Amino acid sequence: MNDCFAKPAPTPENALDIIFDKLQPIQKKQNCPIYNILGRICAQNIHAKCAVPAFANSAVDGYGVRMVDLAQDKLNITQKITAGRQGIAPPLPVHSSVFIMTGAPVPAGVDCIFMLEDCIIDNNILKITPALRTLAVAGLNIRPIGDDVALGDNIIETGETINIAKIGLLAGQNTQKLAIFKPLTIAIASSGNEIAQHNQLQYGELFDINRPLLINLCQKMGHKVLDLGVVSDNLADLQRIAQTKCDAIITSGGVSQGTEDYIIQFLNQNQLYISGLLLKPGRPFAFGMVGGIPWFGLPGNPLAVLAAFELLLRPALNYLQCGVKRAPKFTPAPAGMVFTKKAGRAELIRVYIRDNSLHRAPKAGAAMLSSLNMADGYIYAPSHITTIQRGDICQFYPLNF
Repeated sequence: MNDCFAKPAPTPENALDIIFDKLQPIQKKQNCPIYNILGRICAQNIHAKCAVPAFANSAVDGYGVRMVDLAQDKLNITQKITAGRQGIAPPLPVHSSVFIMTGAPVPAGVDCIFMLEDCIIDNNILKITPALRTLAVAGLNIRPIGDDVALGDNIIETGETINIAKIGLLAGQNTQKLAIFKPLTIAIASSGNEIAQHNQLQYGELFDINRPLLINLCQKMGHKVLDLGVVSDNLADLQRIAQTKCDAIITSGGVSQGTEDYIIQFLNQNQLYISGLLLKPGRPFAFGMVGGIPWFGLPGNPLAVLAAFELLLRPALNYLQCGVKRAPKFTPAPAGMVFTKKAGRAELIRVYIRDNSLHRAPKAGAAMLSSLNMADGYIYAPSHITTIQRGDICQFYPLNF
């Protein structure tokens, strides 16, 4: 039986090393307002210039006391402190309490704050009941200086993708602008005479799935996309798109070893570094250079396109953009299924989460794109793995799209 995986090819891990070795990072930077940086890649290291919170404050609406005063039966309420107070509140007098609101600065002397709901107030007096004493703990409901972010803490590093949490931390430092790496300009095309270029399918034709997938994936990463449409199966068309002014070219289809797979032939005439992967789905794959521009040739199967994008193109494009090497990040998770595979090739298995374990998604065939709609992510099974048993800890990759 013919086995396409018997032919020499790199594993995804080895392929990524080759790609990193051949790419020359561009690393162009620009300053961007904090209001427009979500999903971009940071181009500077930021450390906290101020602690958050910058002053000890109350975590609740309630009453602040000295712990040593809880031997009293009652404490007079001597002041009210609200959030946004200007200046330092007077120290708490002995044998008294203070009404304090969430976020308000804690006056000197207060070392315990009881929640409003736990307190009994009578004529501006806080009653110290046995029940209240049982709640007393030093530091109760007090947020100390730097509880969230300490002075000098790392906020974000060069090469990190900026998420909502990072934006919140940056805003807490009054960051107005941030240096980011400029987006890449990526040219994307689908290849194949079988792809319909009109609204009605003729017999033997398919609508183009891969180009919309790739365009959206690259745009979600923040890159500028040049849509080159569908190119025919001939070397002249490939030479034409090779003249496109861009930072990288991504095509789908035409990277197997058949006589009509012109992208492999074209890259062979230039610089071809990878032809094929030990990956299912995703065996057909090509990487090379044309006129100094990286060219990524992906398979025609949409599931294989997505597999190659997540394992190789996403980290490769990040590296090309900012010069930071980051392999795909997997999360350990238990399998709730049994799965067997051949040794010598890696596999991405579409799975969904149920009862805190991973289960194989329905419609598991290599061409079943609808199965991805029912999945939460992939199990990545490296080439040396042949069997996954229930309870085995697997490498889980959540969907990023």
